[in-house]
Amino acid sequence: MKNIFLFPFLFIIHLALSYNLTGEIIDNEYQSNSYIERPNFYVFNTNQSLQLKGDQARLKGDSQYFIKNVDASLVSAFSESNITSEEANYDKNQETIEFEQSVNFSHSREKDNFSINTEFLGFDIANSKLFTDKRAEVNFNKIKINSDGVILETLSGIISAEFKKGNLEIQNLDSIYKGSADKIIILSEDNTLILEGQAIFDQVGLILQADLIHYDYQENKILKSINSEIKNQI
Repeated sequence: MKNIFLFPFLFIIHLALSYNLTGEIIDNEYQSNSYIERPNFYVFNTNQSLQLKGDQARLKGDSQYFIKNVDASLVSAFSESNITSEEANYDKNQETIEFEQSVNFSHSREKDNFSINTEFLGFDIANSKLFTDKRAEVNFNKIKINSDGVILETLSGIISAEFKKGNLEIQNLDSIYKGSADKIIILSEDNTLILEGQAIFDQVGLILQADLIHYDYQENKILKSINSEIKNQI
């Protein structure tokens, strides 16, 4: 399994930037100290549009914008996403956005809902990737995961997410399954949850320990396991 997933930007044929001002640009003579009130940035490509708004932006040089109280909307033919944070650093030349402090990401497509709460979330526009190396709490439908990092792909509307050193809970009708692993992967295309490396899966007292576990979260059943051992059974 590759460690890097791509957000749904297959080929960028056009990148346009514009912003609307509801107030004046302060210190306009010195661009590195300029401020923009109510900034509103737009970035377009073949698959998705991005709107990035805030209360205030500070311009450093000719490409970096430090934005306060951020609200970003991403819209494609397959899904809609929203990111809010207290601060963000948008680098027009590097084609990156770094969201910081109280970051909330939400993504919806048909029956799938995916959210991330963390203190940092990077969006690499050039490489089409969302990622964090900070502690993150993720909710995906009935699955909750806490991890030390996340890499996310929603290519063609399909959710693929990888978590570093994660713990999970799966809410069933009358029970909660729990698990942990060095790496946890969600693949929404085939409803698969993968636990890899020191994997433990607890089905209300039936504890499976293995190197690798594949679990169908729709059917609530283990598909396969490698080097597995039942540690406890009630």
